[in-house]
Amino acid sequence: MWADTETDVDYINFNGLAESLVECVMSTGDRPVCIGVSGAWGTGKSSMLKLTRAAIISDEKNVDKYIFVEFNAWLFQGFDDARASLMETIAEAISKQVSADETLSKKASALIRRMNWFRVAKLTAGAAASVALGIPLIGPIGDILTHAQSAMTDGASKENVDGAIKAGSEVAEGILHEKIESPPQEIHKIRTAFENLLEQSGRRLVVFIDDLDRCLPETAISTLEAIRLFMFVKHTSFIVAADTDMIKDAVRKHFDGMGEKYVTNYFDKLIQISIPVPSLGPVESKAYMMNLFAESSSLNSSIKESIRQHIKKSLEDSWKGSRLTPDDIAKQVPGLPPELLNNFRIAEQLAFVMSNQSAIDGNPRLIKRLLNTISLRQSIARRHAIPVREEILAKMLLLERWASNSFSATCRESANAPNGRSASIGFMESGEHDKCASGATDWKTDFMVRWSAMQPALAEVDLRPYVHLSKDRAIPIMGSIPLSGEASDILDAILTSPTDSKAMTARLRALSNSDFSMIADAVLHKFEDIPEWGANGELEALVILAGLNELVSIKVIGFFQGRPGGSLKAGLVPKLIQNQWGKILLAKIKEKNDISAPLRAAISKAGI
Repeated sequence: MWADTETDVDYINFNGLAESLVECVMSTGDRPVCIGVSGAWGTGKSSMLKLTRAAIISDEKNVDKYIFVEFNAWLFQGFDDARASLMETIAEAISKQVSADETLSKKASALIRRMNWFRVAKLTAGAAASVALGIPLIGPIGDILTHAQSAMTDGASKENVDGAIKAGSEVAEGILHEKIESPPQEIHKIRTAFENLLEQSGRRLVVFIDDLDRCLPETAISTLEAIRLFMFVKHTSFIVAADTDMIKDAVRKHFDGMGEKYVTNYFDKLIQISIPVPSLGPVESKAYMMNLFAESSSLNSSIKESIRQHIKKSLEDSWKGSRLTPDDIAKQVPGLPPELLNNFRIAEQLAFVMSNQSAIDGNPRLIKRLLNTISLRQSIARRHAIPVREEILAKMLLLERWASNSFSATCRESANAPNGRSASIGFMESGEHDKCASGATDWKTDFMVRWSAMQPALAEVDLRPYVHLSKDRAIPIMGSIPLSGEASDILDAILTSPTDSKAMTARLRALSNSDFSMIADAVLHKFEDIPEWGANGELEALVILAGLNELVSIKVIGFFQGRPGGSLKAGLVPKLIQNQWGKILLAKIKEKNDISAPLRAAISKAGI
C-alpha cells in the first residue's frame, strides 16, 4: 500500500519543473514575486512544493541565503484568522533564523508585536460586530466589550468603566510599547519593519502556501490579500499551490457580481507567474507506477534508487524515442525479482488507460488509489487462499470502475457458468461485439475495445475469484452462497419454476432473515436479463418475495425502476395493484417518459 501524501522524491520527472520554479525565484533579484503552481486535485502540487525546496537547498551555497516557511491555510480555517496566522508564522520563522544576532532579534520581536496588534485589532472588530448582533462573547476581548456595552446601556458607573479599563489593559499589555497609529499607518510600519529585517538579515524569504483551493472563498482571498497588503516587499517569494480555476471561482464568489474580465485581472494582480502541473501521459503514468512498485518492494534502498534513476533517465530521453520497458530495466539493474518485473509489465498494460481514461486522466493520486485497491484485494486473496493473478485482478478492476454495465453482465455470466467463464468477454476478444449480453450499454465503447485488447486475454479464465473479490459491485456467486440446506432447495425451486413460488410461501416464512435476504438478492440478479415484464412467472416470484418482507419490497421497487420503460408491459398492473408496495411502484413507473401508451393507460385506469 502507498501513502496518499506528498513526497520529496521525484517519481515522474517533475524535477525539471521544480528547477524552473527555482529559476523564477532566483532571477528576480531582490524584487518580490508570487508564483502559482496550478493543477487539479491530486496532480502533485504539494509534491512540487517539496521538490522546489529540495532543489534550492541542493546547492550548499544557498542554505544560508534563504528562509523557508511552509503554510497550510486550510489548517487554520474555522479556528483562526488565516491572514493573521500567515503573518505570525512568517514573523516567527524570521525571528528564529536571526536569533543569534541580538539587534535583528529585537527587530524581529518588534515585528511580532506589530503582528499581534493586527490580530487583536481583527479580533476586536469581530467582537464588536458580535456585541452589536447580541451574540455573547467569551475571552478577553469579550470582557472589554461587555464592560463597555454595560457602560453604554446601564450608565457609566464606576464599576463598568473600571471593568472596561482593567480588561483592556490586560489585553493591550505587552503588545505594543508605543503609541498605536491608525490602521493604514500600522500596515505601513509592518511592511517597512518586515522589509528592513529581511534586508539586514541578508536572506530571501520563500513562503510555500499549500491547500489554498481547499479553503472557503473568504479564507483563500484573505490569505492572498495578506501577501499583497503586508508582505509583498523586497526579498520575498511566495509559491502558492492551488487550482487556478478554483481560486478564480473564490474571487468570483467573494466579490459577488464581478465580471470575468475583472476576475482575471484581480487574479493576475495576486499571482504574477502561473506554472501548471501537467497531467501524466502514457509514458509518465508507466514510469510512475513502476516507481511505486519498486518503492513497495523488499529491495534495499540503493537498488530502488538505481531503478528510479534509470526510469528518470529514460523519461528525460523519451523525446529521442527512448522506450521504458521491464526488459530494459532488468538489463540495467540485474537480479530483480520476477514478481517485481511482473508488476512492471502490469504498469505497461495499465499506462494507456490510466492516462487516457477521462475519470483518471493521468492524475497521480487517482493512479495510486487504484493500485492500492489492487494491493488490498491481493491481500484479501492471500488471506483466504483465493487463487488470483495480479494482472487479471488489475484488468478486472478497470472493467469494474469504467464499464459498470459490462462488468455486471460479466459477473452474472461467470457466476452462472460451470467453468466460471464469461461468454461476452470471449465475444469481445474475438471482435463479435453484437453477441455480447444484452442490457449492457458499454460493450462497444472505445474503452471496451481497448480493454478487450489488453493482455492477458480472459475468455478462457475462470473469473469467479475476481468477482468474489469485488463484492461491493458483484452479484452473489450461486454456487458459493452460504445458504442453509432448506434455503438452497427453495432457491433452486424458485429459479427452476418461478410460477410455483406461491407454493413456497410457508417455507419462505420459516427462513431466517439472512437466508431470505440472500434468496431475494439471488433471484433479483438472476432476473436482470429478462427482456420483458408482464404477467410472467418471474413477476409472480417477485410479488411473493416482496409481500413477505418490507426490505425486499423496496429492492423490488428499485429493480423495476431500473428497467427500461419499453420492457414493462400492461400485464404488470393487475398483479402489482393488489399490494401497497405495488401501488407505489406503479406510480413510479408512470413517471417514466419511455413507457408504452397501453401501460400508462392501464396504470391510470387502476386509479394511480
